[in-house]
Order: sequence, then C-alpha cells, then structure tokens
Amino acid sequence: MRPHETDELDELRKLSRTKDSNLTDRQRERLAYLSLRHRNDERNRWGPLWDWMLFTLYKYDIEGLCGPRGAPYDEYEAEVGIILPRLAKLHEQGMVKHQDVAIILKEVFDQMFCAFPKEKGHAIERFDGVAGAITKFFAGWPFQYGLDDVKDFLNPPLQCP
Repeated sequence: MRPHETDELDELRKLSRTKDSNLTDRQRERLAYLSLRHRNDERNRWGPLWDWMLFTLYKYDIEGLCGPRGAPYDEYEAEVGIILPRLAKLHEQGMVKHQDVAIILKEVFDQMFCAFPKEKGHAIERFDGVAGAITKFFAGWPFQYGLDDVKDFLNPPLQCP
C-alpha cells in the first residue's frame, strides 16, 4: 500500500470506531477495499510464516472461538499482524524466549479481547502452550504439525468426510 492509502485507512478506521453511521456508503466501500489490500500486503510480506502463525493461533485457540461451528480459520488474522513484527524484532536480537513470547501474546490478546486490559486481562499462564510452540519454532525445533497440515488447514476439503 502507498503511504497516503495507509493514512486514509487509519482515518477511516478511526471514524468507523466512533460511529458507523458517520461513514458514507463510499467510505464504507473504501474502508473494506483498503482493509483487504492491507491484509493481503501483510500476508505477502510474511509469506508462509503468516500462515504458520495463523494456523498455530487457531490450533491453540486462546479465546475458544474456533471450535465446532465456531469462527472461521482466519479469526486471528488481526493478532497475527501485530504479533509477527514483534517476534521478528526478538528474533533479530536472538532473544526469542518463552517468557518474552508469552508476554507479547498476553499484551496482544488483552488489547484485542479485553474491555479493560490494564485492569484485568488474561493470566499469562494461559499462553504457555502457544508460547512454547512459537519458541520452539524460532529455535529450529521440529513442530508437531507439518507444512502439509498448514496447507490442509488453509485449503480445507469441500465436504467433510
């Protein structure tokens, strides 16, 4: 996305959060277009790592949204877009440690899912499983799910068996 489009997207998001009726039909269409474009740009930037992180968050399902008849597979895409840049910084510094990953996850999920994250928020222990999987992945350990599992997750069969 071009810089002026990013600024426009931010402004439209702010306006839509205050009151959706403040948006004209044209602004709603533009917001949807720019949001989709931004998501695609992020997905292209991170490549398979984006899909792996999305798969991992879905499998661990911290919020319990993805069970049978639950949310779609891309439910945690917004969180992936926040988590990956922070993990990349840790990785560049050679500091991807379990506790640091758990703190990042807690902060992101508190921000996205708690009404008053500074007052209450999630217990850090809630993130132990997914933080362990992420830490092992960045350390080069084999992950319990292979790339074929991720591909099947992203392209599910048309009918359930």
